[in-house]
Amino acid sequence: MRRLATLALIAVCACDSGPLRNGVGLTDAFGGLRFTAPLLVLQEPGLNGRFLVVEKRGSIQAVRGNSATQFLDIRSKVNSAPDEAGMLGLALAPGWPGDPTAYVSYTAPSAQSPAKKTVRLTARGGEIPVTFRNGTGYPVHVVVTVRSDKLEFPGGDGSHPPNEITRKLDLVRRNETARFAVQTRASGAFPLLVTLQSPDGSLVVSHTQITVRSTATSGVGLMLSAAAGLFLLAWWGRHVLHGRRARRLVPA
Repeated sequence: MRRLATLALIAVCACDSGPLRNGVGLTDAFGGLRFTAPLLVLQEPGLNGRFLVVEKRGSIQAVRGNSATQFLDIRSKVNSAPDEAGMLGLALAPGWPGDPTAYVSYTAPSAQSPAKKTVRLTARGGEIPVTFRNGTGYPVHVVVTVRSDKLEFPGGDGSHPPNEITRKLDLVRRNETARFAVQTRASGAFPLLVTLQSPDGSLVVSHTQITVRSTATSGVGLMLSAAAGLFLLAWWGRHVLHGRRARRLVPA
């Protein structure tokens, strides 16, 4: 929560700082009221107009004296998570309050890639489910690309390298899940990159990273393990046989 600070004479700070240059001083604008990430303050027309404080999260507080009331709350419609997103502007109709129309600008939620998560594979082949969230309230057509240096995506159309696949998606519901068949190239933990783009590829809508943990052992790994086991067995056999012969040669 923050006190309101503006570039006008309504500056907010501790009030006992004394006069500034040209006789202008600082005073608490609204009696110590607190606001959540305030971005803008406007005053209604007229001598007794309220101050309207725009908060980044998607709400507007109407302040009169030292009390604030809710003027507008559209937080459910506003995407305020990114630094440069949220409710960004407010304008009142020229005839306000006779024309009670207010205009706001804000960033709305869009189709989103899944949040960062971890997927575990216990075999060389399997499927990775990826859930996409559509917060727009209407169908969205996107192109999703998934890529990993340690995975292969069988069934591609040949237009992409084996470690990458692109698919068109229609996000009709709020949450849509797509499944991607994969084959692991190695065991361990490695990233899977997921990118959402507009159908023409001109706009990157969202991107995220999923961690894949593979506990599968490749065929080469099995062969190496078997060879190592046979080598140790042969070495142990020769060691035991050599020990027996040595004991026989020792005089009683």
